[in-house]
Amino acid sequence: MQKVLIVEDSRTTARFMAHNLKEQLGLAHDCAENRKTALTLLDTDASQYFLALCDLNLPDAPNGEIVSEILARNIPVVVVSANFDEDIYKRLMLQGVTDYIVKRTPDDMMYLMRVVRRLRANSGVEALIVDDSNLWCMQVSELLKRQRIMAYTANNGIQAMRLLREHPGIRIVLADHYMPGMDGIELTAAIRKTHTMDELSIIVISVGTDAGARFLRSGANDYVFKTSSFEELLCRISMNLDIQDLIRNNRALAERDALTNLLVRRQFFTVAQEAVAEARKKRTPLCAAMIDVDYFKQVNDRYGHLAGDIALRQLGAMLREEFPAPYICGRYGGEEFCVVAPGMDKKDFAHKLENFRTTVSSKPVQIGALSIVISVSIGMAELRANDLETLISAADAQLYTAKREGRDRFVWQP
Repeated sequence: MQKVLIVEDSRTTARFMAHNLKEQLGLAHDCAENRKTALTLLDTDASQYFLALCDLNLPDAPNGEIVSEILARNIPVVVVSANFDEDIYKRLMLQGVTDYIVKRTPDDMMYLMRVVRRLRANSGVEALIVDDSNLWCMQVSELLKRQRIMAYTANNGIQAMRLLREHPGIRIVLADHYMPGMDGIELTAAIRKTHTMDELSIIVISVGTDAGARFLRSGANDYVFKTSSFEELLCRISMNLDIQDLIRNNRALAERDALTNLLVRRQFFTVAQEAVAEARKKRTPLCAAMIDVDYFKQVNDRYGHLAGDIALRQLGAMLREEFPAPYICGRYGGEEFCVVAPGMDKKDFAHKLENFRTTVSSKPVQIGALSIVISVSIGMAELRANDLETLISAADAQLYTAKREGRDRFVWQP
């Protein structure tokens, strides 16, 4: 787990930051009261820190000397100071700091936590800058690098569309208004043919026209004048990424079971029905398995529902590990689960299911010093009709046979 390095000579402020990092964000941290301690921690293992929160006035570095030493180790720095000085701010931004936050009130600290949350979430985020000015592309690329965002650049719309195809993980596009060959409005419209607004945000940047409404109608998420400050641009980028994250999290809550992180029944049926249709169309094999925890009611009655939840959470993790995509795993209901195996030979799938059954019984659920052994019964069937319901019913019938024959069994018809 990566940590945050707090460089702060005020123990009260350091404890407050450390508490909020842990309680709000679940982040580990190390504290250094002076430059010497900070450098010792960095020399031991600088790679463990993804971010440093630095005071400028330390006993052995009263003029912010520690900032450049941390930046030299490629660790982003957010300066947290008791005072704001315009000249110092400009100097620090030229040095390459990520942000400069004044620590005067609790609200300032809450804002700091939002900045840290965004910086952590930015790991792996990709952006595309589209502008015919190489200088502008270079400046914004450097700005995004400080935010832990990987940036690609294009000088026109044609290059931009090619890069979007080559890098499907791009989440935000910063597009100029006036460009040769394809202007910003045409580029925005072209992007929206393949990328929805909730999966990719487009921020149009212009020298200053009244075309904002045209861009928004074409599918842009935001519109910024080039005369705006880089700070405003970063705020808008962060806001759009936050909205994307919120939509993704809400979608995940709607599609995945909160306890096991497997597909909920409704979403499982949606995805599995598509797999059935594809299998029928391409005449490829498709099997399904029903999995049920044996005597699960006794686990709840004897050890409590918290123990039952922990057992289901562990089983969900084991299912995700043993049956990753293209397998389709869902929580069918209660302690019952379903796995669909598109394109897999039924004998190979049967072998994996039997291995899974034995693995479950060999890995007791640990709750403190308590060790609870659980087992599962499994039934498997092969697609023979045209619909998912018939396939699952056939697998469920085999599951019933496994339970009738004593549980902790895997039953299928070769």
